[in-house]
Amino acid sequence: MADDAEVDALKAAGNDAFKKGDFSGAVSNYDKAILLAPKNHLLYSNRSLAKHSAGDFVAAEADARKCLELAPDFMKGVYRLANAQLGQNNVDAAEDTVRKGLARDGENPELKKLVRVIKGRRDKAKRKAAVQAATGAADTERGAQGVDEATKREAQQLAERVQQHERELRETQARLGALRRETARTQITKNEIDALEEKTEVYRSVGKMFLLSDKKGVGELLDGQMKRGEERTAQLTARAQFLDRRVREQTAEFQQLVKQATA
Repeated sequence: MADDAEVDALKAAGNDAFKKGDFSGAVSNYDKAILLAPKNHLLYSNRSLAKHSAGDFVAAEADARKCLELAPDFMKGVYRLANAQLGQNNVDAAEDTVRKGLARDGENPELKKLVRVIKGRRDKAKRKAAVQAATGAADTERGAQGVDEATKREAQQLAERVQQHERELRETQARLGALRRETARTQITKNEIDALEEKTEVYRSVGKMFLLSDKKGVGELLDGQMKRGEERTAQLTARAQFLDRRVREQTAEFQQLVKQATA
């Protein structure tokens, strides 16, 4: 029977090595731990991550599969497998893995993030293929006439602008989501403060310190935070709507340009 303390020590050493960027050292420690505890699915999950970080996506996939063989409902293992498949540019397999994982845990944040990553990969591939069609295939079809250089440049510039706005849209949506969560937490705190008796002493945080205050003072502070959060939410929402509109308009413009160039 494996010595649990020794396994834990090797796992911890692997984790420490990974945090320092020493992926080979992490793998070495996980290797030793797995020899002692070959049915510990967490060790395979960790080693999969270390191998993935080292660029060995095939081995990372093998470890992720072993992890899921030992613990089929371990969602982190599903995430590791899909990531390893994406590392090998096997988008179809990754998408299938994510789909099956979400069927069991539809709200898993890591798998939902991969859905967006996969969509981005597919959109990028489509744009690349379209640019190649506009700037390459049409040249072949039209022979000496080809596609003029101005059209080629316009297609490339449009594709780049779409990519830029898509990145900005994802970043804005991420900031908006974080702001909404923060505002919701502030509202919960405000509700709890409002439920206290008027003379209750409360503390408010200032940096790393907590200062004694009263219910009214903390309530006003929270009201101010919520107001600023609502204003910033409105700004980010408007920005996200603008970027979404620009992406759709430029994508349509790009598709029309490609259609005309390859007609």
